[in-house]
Amino acid sequence: MMIYMINLIKMATNQKTFAIIAVLVVLASFGLSNYNTGNATAAVFDFSVTSVSVPAAHSDSPISATAIMRNTGTVSASFISYKYDILNPQGSVVFGTNDKATLFAGKNTIIALPKIGGLPAGNYSVRINLDYNNRFHELDETNNIFVSKEFIVS
Repeated sequence: MMIYMINLIKMATNQKTFAIIAVLVVLASFGLSNYNTGNATAAVFDFSVTSVSVPAAHSDSPISATAIMRNTGTVSASFISYKYDILNPQGSVVFGTNDKATLFAGKNTIIALPKIGGLPAGNYSVRINLDYNNRFHELDETNNIFVSKEFIVS
């Protein structure tokens, strides 16, 4: 009987040790300083386009537009997909492409958009949809689309 009780005490000690180690692993995973268990799923990115610049454009030369994109989040991100569309005055896409950007945490980044050539004379605007495939969980998902004011191709 005595051996049985000693084995029970050893098992209980091992289970307590295991439980303590498990708690320490969980605390270390989520941060010991503030016991914040939200770190595993918290959004750390927030992408937006703050402006688009299109210089004077002619139908016989490529358009070289730039966009200022921002990540107000706390972590930099690479390979952020974006759609770049040229719209006619009715809002229909006359040219569209996809590309990727790298945005550093808390910074504006000037992005040279892909060059477009062969647009006929007329009025157009640029639409950019940043992280259109929702690959990144963001603080604000509603600020990813930007439409510029109209520009003229002569």
